[in-house]
Amino acid sequence: MRYLMFALLLICTAACTDDPCCEFPPEYCYKFDVRTCDGDLFSDSVDEDGTVDERERQFVEWLGEQGLSVNNVQLREDQLVDQCEACVVCPTGDQYFLSSYDSTLLVMAADLQFLNFESVVCKN
Repeated sequence: MRYLMFALLLICTAACTDDPCCEFPPEYCYKFDVRTCDGDLFSDSVDEDGTVDERERQFVEWLGEQGLSVNNVQLREDQLVDQCEACVVCPTGDQYFLSSYDSTLLVMAADLQFLNFESVVCKN
């Protein structure tokens, strides 16, 4: 039985080597917008006047405090051309891109109240 399981594992692994979408474990990628007027739940923990590196590091720490683990966080500033100015309901133009091997982030996104949270294609 062990040999059969091992052979099956080898066949499945070999079938995935040429498929870039086939990963073990799967990676989940998302993006969301930063709210105006420090309206995000993480606003008290992330210094919006800090450098991109500082903001990313502080955001990862905040996610850890929420019980979430991420592989990568990228903050891209000034991503949106059209912006409104109403507090909390409008994006600043900055976007966070997250990747994780843990699907829990998707489940918790509603509780974390990320603005315009959506799944995106993972980029290697």
